[in-house]
Amino acid sequence: EALAAPLLTAHAPPRAKMWAAAALQNLAASYCDTSDGRCSWRWVGDPGALALEPQEGVAVDSEQARGRIGAVPGLLTALVDLADVPPQDASGVLPSAATVDDRLAPGIAAWAAAGALKNLALSRSLRRELELAGAAHALCRLQHSRCWLQASKSRAGLHHLGVDDCAAVLRQPRPVRPDWHNGKADEHWGAEQAGRQVEL
Repeated sequence: EALAAPLLTAHAPPRAKMWAAAALQNLAASYCDTSDGRCSWRWVGDPGALALEPQEGVAVDSEQARGRIGAVPGLLTALVDLADVPPQDASGVLPSAATVDDRLAPGIAAWAAAGALKNLALSRSLRRELELAGAAHALCRLQHSRCWLQASKSRAGLHHLGVDDCAAVLRQPRPVRPDWHNGKADEHWGAEQAGRQVEL
């Protein structure tokens, strides 16, 4: 839960948000019996009853960690907002080629947020919440980034969400989000987060 604090604090520096999201990405990942620990996920089963399963044996199942991360109020929407703000093309700042001088660049944390969303989407119980938070819309846009980190993590996240037609996703309005802060529906995407803080 402590890793959520920078992501839920409006004035936290971009580098703090980036490393917090990257840490959540690693905590939410499941690891398989492969040379690098990575799993190859695929959808199996009949239409209407598909399940996302690894092709290899799972060595570390992080389902419990994903559940705890997803239970933190406002965290999924904060990750979606972070993934939805990639660096401006004109700035020339790409996370995969960033230097220490770019640590405060807007959007520097988008790759890490996409990675966290990618692994959280492994949990069947969180996919509906991720959908309502607008994860598919954010990842569909980010997959076209010039940065390979942003693009690859976004595409994997879309696969885990079962999204194979981004054109259809982007034709639809973004979901109306619940406002976790006051319980009211927030009809404006990317609602102002300034001043919102959570005590963990």
